[in-house]
Amino acid sequence: MNKYESLCQRYALALKRTRESRQKIIDFVEIFLGEMNEHFGYPITETKKEIDEDNKLELTRRFTINEVPNKGNSEVIIIHWTVEKVLDNYLVMFLPWCKEFKLFENNSSDSIESIILSLKQSKKTIYNS
Repeated sequence: MNKYESLCQRYALALKRTRESRQKIIDFVEIFLGEMNEHFGYPITETKKEIDEDNKLELTRRFTINEVPNKGNSEVIIIHWTVEKVLDNYLVMFLPWCKEFKLFENNSSDSIESIILSLKQSKKTIYNS
């Protein structure tokens, strides 16, 4: 094998690893969103999903909240967040709070309650400053 063929082989391997890493992030996010939907008892719909060149997934999700479930006055809540895989952890950051949460692949549902509680505290801190 010449140097060019060796370089092509390494490039193909790097592309394969990048695709696998991106797919793991997407799979994790789908599980995490399922847990969030279950937690709220209401579907959170996708409006935007992009993976940047550093394999950080940027998401925008929205859901509508009503004065009385499914009727009356309503407001659309938009959630912006990022997910990044670092070793065996997923780093989830909700914007604009920029609060980073470290989740392990197999315990996302255990962490949702703590994330929501922490976001409430962050929101209070930001808006009361």
